[in-house]
Amino acid sequence: MSEKRYLETYLQDHYAAATAGVSLARRIASQNTANPVGHTVGELADELEDEATVLRNILRTLDVSPSLVKGASARVAEKLGRLKLNNEVVRYSPLSRVLELEGLQGGIRAKQCLWRTLLLACDHHPELQTFPLTELRDRADHQLERLQALHHDAVIVMIRHDRTHPHDENRPSSSP
Repeated sequence: MSEKRYLETYLQDHYAAATAGVSLARRIASQNTANPVGHTVGELADELEDEATVLRNILRTLDVSPSLVKGASARVAEKLGRLKLNNEVVRYSPLSRVLELEGLQGGIRAKQCLWRTLLLACDHHPELQTFPLTELRDRADHQLERLQALHHDAVIVMIRHDRTHPHDENRPSSSP
């Protein structure tokens, strides 16, 4: 497989995952409108959508087409992720929130790798230098920090077996 084909496949995979990540973030936000998770992840979903657009433009610049099969597979995987044993039959549970935030964190970690990879690829593909890759990498770092704080609080809610959320001033100074 040629270097171009590796990069093409890599970008197609990340683009498919990015579109699924937007869907996951929108669903998390909609299921958590009554708590801080909903607002923060809603903002994050908007950022992820903007980043997916940038990634789509990168694909166009490099003359790479998104993979319809990978895109469909990612959407199916995101929908199947909703079918988890969360000890609740018909409603969203504190366990759902924890697992979904963990899934979103995994996607952000992969996206950090994407932006770092594309920064390295600028040597071979100077056209990538027109994209704000350093800013996107730094944004992903900040997004992960925000998600880790939400996850921390969601775990506390799950462990306490109630539906309230801890306040920032009650959060321990060190993360578990």
